[in-house]
Amino acid sequence: MYAAFHFEPHSQAFRYASPCFPTNEGQVVIGSDEVVLQCGGAPVRIPTACGKTYRIVARSASDCDAVVEDALRSPGVEIVPAFGGLLNGLSVLENILLPAIYHRRIPALDIAGRVYRVFASCKVDQAQADSLCARSVENLGAFEQRLVALVRSVLMQPALLLFERLFEGLTAQDMERAAGFGAHYRSVVPDGTVIYCDLAGIACPNVVPDVQVEAA
Repeated sequence: MYAAFHFEPHSQAFRYASPCFPTNEGQVVIGSDEVVLQCGGAPVRIPTACGKTYRIVARSASDCDAVVEDALRSPGVEIVPAFGGLLNGLSVLENILLPAIYHRRIPALDIAGRVYRVFASCKVDQAQADSLCARSVENLGAFEQRLVALVRSVLMQPALLLFERLFEGLTAQDMERAAGFGAHYRSVVPDGTVIYCDLAGIACPNVVPDVQVEAA
């Protein structure tokens, strides 16, 4: 059940009509101790909430898709999809809030504060957040789409965050900015597990994984 909300740009006026959801800020969703991902036919076991960074180098886009599908079977996992995965026809704010509303992950009384704090963890100030949230998805650039997807995922406070083909289609400057996404997530979930799933041959600037897995 989706709750009704209204947002006025350039203000703190998030008006949200819903019962108060029970989850407290700072509570991380952990569904299991590990996720099992099929990487080119070979299962890879990755612990959740371990504070480590993994990189999976896939042979093809379909292999990346398979990794994402496996990850989505585990509670407490969020995905930043390739190219953002946002819904056209909705505002940025609606895209950010709908998953958290649907899964009852946000206290209604602190909706504005929560969203602003997640944006702040991504080095986006309140005025910038207001402006961005009022825009439609169709008017976002490639980096902005991924940034919005990151905020949407971090708002859910997952124990594991998977970035699917994060750097494809970005300029060199935006790739450098996107390389900080893992740190932005960990500023909210310090012990969170980060996975980058990339195609072979795609650069992953300034990301030094603790473990790298090459698809068989």
